[in-house]
Amino acid sequence: MQFGLSRHAEVRMKQRGLKKADAAFILEQGSHDGDSRYLSRADVEQITAYAKLLVTTANRLRGKSIICDGDLVITAFHDRKRLR
Repeated sequence: MQFGLSRHAEVRMKQRGLKKADAAFILEQGSHDGDSRYLSRADVEQITAYAKLLVTTANRLRGKSIICDGDLVITAFHDRKRLR
């Protein structure tokens, strides 16, 4: 996400230990109320649940491979040599 920072925002973020990436995360993942963007408890719970789902899915699919021709999946298999 592209956005600019005012000089005031740069100073305040530095004082509060926030990086531009932190602001980007809040803008992308947070809630809003008018011009204000923030991470609520519900936002964090939703992000945490999604992260857990990603980890579970990644572990389940470790060592699995698919062969594609463009956007067509041709076959799927257990890739034992890449499992290690």
